[in-house]
Amino acid sequence: MPARKPIVVDTNVLIAANGADTEWMSIASACANRLDSVKNGETVCVDSLGLILKEYGNKLPSRSRHGFGDMFYLWLVRNRTNPAFCQHVEITQLLPPADGFAEFPCLSEELTAKIDRSDRKFIAVSHAHAEKPPIVQATDCKWIGWKQGLAETGITIEFVDEVFLQPYYDRKMGSVE
Repeated sequence: MPARKPIVVDTNVLIAANGADTEWMSIASACANRLDSVKNGETVCVDSLGLILKEYGNKLPSRSRHGFGDMFYLWLVRNRTNPAFCQHVEITQLLPPADGFAEFPCLSEELTAKIDRSDRKFIAVSHAHAEKPPIVQATDCKWIGWKQGLAETGITIEFVDEVFLQPYYDRKMGSVE
């Protein structure tokens, strides 16, 4: 059996896969398919502090737990102690005023200031992992602007559908950086 590749999955992939938000309905199927491929051949990397799993559980809008994102979350919770499916990466949370994580990569001050604090755990997990697994992204267009700077540290961003997301980025940021 081939080794499973490590991957970091942003919460919005699970949310979009549920298909509950009409804005992201057109990529819901692609997100669900991406989560299936994660289950079937990759190892989800989460933080040792439990922040990513907690965010998954808190942010999923479905109370019925019948959406694809919900089912992925439940699968991950059931398999969180199986290293073939879920790998816990050690990260160290810094206290204010520094805030963030010791494993966060050294980026320009300008780029660091643009990265949402809530997204930094995904970046810290990828950066702390020996293989620097890609971060799968679905609906947060700001990652398009962060992609190049993160790539300079070895972190890649895998968009479920970057062509779909690009117009959102252009509108939100005014132009491509």
